[in-house]
Amino acid sequence: MNANEKFLIYMHIPKTGGTTLSNIIDKNYSKTILYIHVHHKIKLLEKENLNGVGAFMGHYPYGTHQYIPKPCVYISMMRDPIECIISLYYYILAEKLRYWHDKVKTMSFDEFLEDSEYDIETSNMQTRYFCGGHTLDIGLAKKNLEKKFLVVGINEQYNDSLKVMQRELGWKDISYSRAMVNAKRPLRKNVPDSIINKIIEKNKLDIELYHFAKSLLNEKLEKM
Repeated sequence: MNANEKFLIYMHIPKTGGTTLSNIIDKNYSKTILYIHVHHKIKLLEKENLNGVGAFMGHYPYGTHQYIPKPCVYISMMRDPIECIISLYYYILAEKLRYWHDKVKTMSFDEFLEDSEYDIETSNMQTRYFCGGHTLDIGLAKKNLEKKFLVVGINEQYNDSLKVMQRELGWKDISYSRAMVNAKRPLRKNVPDSIINKIIEKNKLDIELYHFAKSLLNEKLEKM
């Protein structure tokens, strides 16, 4: 069975350009299931009627395939961890319906990073997704990324990532306009070095995994 004949699982890691990719997936499959909220129970998939459904998208770590009685293929998108955390903080500030907004709006960026309540998203979040949501293990994350995912795109190489996905999955239409872009967030160069250094310290595994994913994507691009 070819990859484009399998049930697509898009592991949507927050703040990696995933809403844009979700819109592209929607255009290329006759029917998709979208579970965006982390708090939904993934086991609900077992009760879904998947006849005619071609793809699943949601903020769920690796492992969704165990609830789907069809051959599956995974894709995902990663982002420079520093950019990802900057984007996350200012998105929460701007999005009043975001579940952390009421508390975070009173916090400085430094306070946000220091508060352990938010570690699930501010400390190696991307690695956590590739580990299946369990204990952080960079070796397991790399193994799953390389062996279990057909393509892991890179936000900073968005067009190239889409071209690889198009080739691997037979997509017809990869045109897009950027979704969920916060034009009011500061550029990285305008964020204090103390904040950047703190992000780096909290995301050493994500930085390592990001560069690993980037090298795999570039290998695929060289073969095209």
